[in-house]
Amino acid sequence: SFTNPEIGGTFNNWCGSCAQMHDNDGDNIWEKTIIIKEGLYQYLYVLDNWAAQESLSTGLPCVMTSYGFTNRILNLSSDTILDVVCWESCSDCFTSNNHVVNFNVDMNCSGINPTFVAATSPNDGWSCSGGIILSDIDGDGIWSATANFPISDTHYEYIYCADNWAYSESAGLINSMQNGSSCAPVTNYSSYANRLITLGNITLNDTWGSCISCQYGCTDSTATNYYPSATVDDGSCTYSTTCSASPITNLGVTDIIHNRATFTFDDMNTSTCRVDQLRIKYREVGTTAWSQKNMGSPTGYDPVTGICNSTSRTDKLVLGLSANTTYEWQMRVWYCSTGATAWV
Repeated sequence: SFTNPEIGGTFNNWCGSCAQMHDNDGDNIWEKTIIIKEGLYQYLYVLDNWAAQESLSTGLPCVMTSYGFTNRILNLSSDTILDVVCWESCSDCFTSNNHVVNFNVDMNCSGINPTFVAATSPNDGWSCSGGIILSDIDGDGIWSATANFPISDTHYEYIYCADNWAYSESAGLINSMQNGSSCAPVTNYSSYANRLITLGNITLNDTWGSCISCQYGCTDSTATNYYPSATVDDGSCTYSTTCSASPITNLGVTDIIHNRATFTFDDMNTSTCRVDQLRIKYREVGTTAWSQKNMGSPTGYDPVTGICNSTSRTDKLVLGLSANTTYEWQMRVWYCSTGATAWV
């Protein structure tokens, strides 16, 4: 028991009764305003003119040890309101007697769009709805919650669930553990895999169903900065503004009937390449002279609009072929901005 908490420090020559504290509202949080000059000070909270004093651990972040004494420190440069702290602690009494855990789970690569996400555990009987309920207030796909655990608890076993067990991350965690990960060590590697943490004042940054974070990047294979490992498109894709002038692709032949055949190919128009014309050449195997077919007339740039004439053809019917004859053929494309490609 005590009557008066006080502050003794280098600013008052460690006087026990010179800075008595007050609890005017009866909330058991004692306060004192004092006027001192700027500077670096050491101090302690004491009781009843040094009848008792704090015994501070040397590892605390708010203390310094000199000449065998461990005291609180205050580096004062302006008017300051100090945080409420617990006796012999650098944090408030609630934090000093509880583990505060900040849960964050990234749902962006989960493949689901839930309305409810929770961390469920043996503490709530794996109920999901009775677990630690997370929220995504800013809509960024990362669901968060802060939970408090008694200081006597040492570990917490859990998994994330969604929409009252409509979804569970178990399958993903089992797969992760089978592939050598370590974030869900409570597992039989086949039917369950649960996360396990050592409690403390910590922040968790988990990924739904995985031991590794979502991979953000450009998922469009046509972009110049395509990232094959990306699982979430982050809107960073960039695209070339110069035509790459690729040779025509995917050549084929269909509808071979007596003396005719249809040649097929890809549409090579892209956002940066405009096809001006196409040309096919073909000949009987063993001969030297080529016959040609063009597509895309008129070619070049329109004299009125200044726009390059273009074709999107993907096939060409060729007549007048010799029956029972084998032909070889090639094709090339002319782009408006770069000209002709090689024959393929």
